[in-house]
Amino acid sequence: LHNHYPSMTQVARIGTIISNLLPDATIVWNGPGRSVKYHAHFQGTFRQMPITKRRLSANESGIGFEVAGWPIVHYVYDGSRVLVGADAADKMDELVLLGLEENMIDVMWVQVNGAPRIYIFPRSRVRPTTAWAKAGWGVPQMAGHLVLYMDEIERLTALEPAEAEAVIGELMQEVSAVSIGARKP
Repeated sequence: LHNHYPSMTQVARIGTIISNLLPDATIVWNGPGRSVKYHAHFQGTFRQMPITKRRLSANESGIGFEVAGWPIVHYVYDGSRVLVGADAADKMDELVLLGLEENMIDVMWVQVNGAPRIYIFPRSRVRPTTAWAKAGWGVPQMAGHLVLYMDEIERLTALEPAEAEAVIGELMQEVSAVSIGARKP
């Protein structure tokens, strides 16, 4: 989508359709202003993110879910509800009304037992401060994958195991700091 900015309702609907068409894929929305200033796109992988393997519990609103103990602020909408796309779009619209820019809302779709599940990750513009942070700090990190460049991997493997573990722990803390905080808006 070049120079076209779909509404969050359109994003939720299109992502759900793509997810239904590619049930073995994980679909991610990369909105305008993220990797390219005037461009938006969906991307996908045939890998499940760690967050998708965790148990869901009902959230405070009673409409969506959350993954218990997950360090990143997130919202989950499960396809067992007919209105899963509408529920997710309503949450994205609510986040925008609370002052979050649309390009700071990351969205991921997966299929679970033949039904779509939508994960929403609100973000701040805070960038990681660690010297190790070169990667993009987007959905893969928020969904449980630590993303490193080859030179970072080489640097890590040169460390003693305890030092490497400490660096990875620091990086994962940075990932959680990139979300909008411990309190959900």
